[in-house]
Amino acid sequence: MNAYATPVLLGGPKFTMMGPLVFGQFAQQNNWPFGGAISFVLMTATLLLSVAANLLVHRQYRR
Repeated sequence: MNAYATPVLLGGPKFTMMGPLVFGQFAQQNNWPFGGAISFVLMTATLLLSVAANLLVHRQYRR
């Protein structure tokens, strides 16, 4: 979810995903507060999706 190269190569400059947006805020625009906020949202979404997938797998294979 947080890869940088794949979204840039596949999406092009008009398609913005979270990874390249975070990189742009930190490295290019030097906007640390907004970059930190986007990083936190990305980390939270990744954590929630991972927990949800784990719960679904455990529920499916529980005996």
